[in-house]
Amino acid sequence: MRAQAHVNRNIAPVQQVLIDLVRIEKTSAGPDRHRRAQSVIPDLFEFCVKFLGWQPLDLTGALDQAEIPESLKVGLAEYGEEP
Repeated sequence: MRAQAHVNRNIAPVQQVLIDLVRIEKTSAGPDRHRRAQSVIPDLFEFCVKFLGWQPLDLTGALDQAEIPESLKVGLAEYGEEP
């Protein structure tokens, strides 16, 4: 191992964290808009902190963190938001 890299083959604990964060929900998907069971991550903040290992301060606009600046906000017309 010249690069001194090591592959951790025991990913079971990491996989369990992901399984705990994912939910199966009926959502509208695809052009026909029929409701289908989909894997979803209902709490992005929790996912970023628990699975990705981010610090809460890394997430602007979450919980008690700084607000997202207006210059970074974009409305989605397809969801009835102002562009």
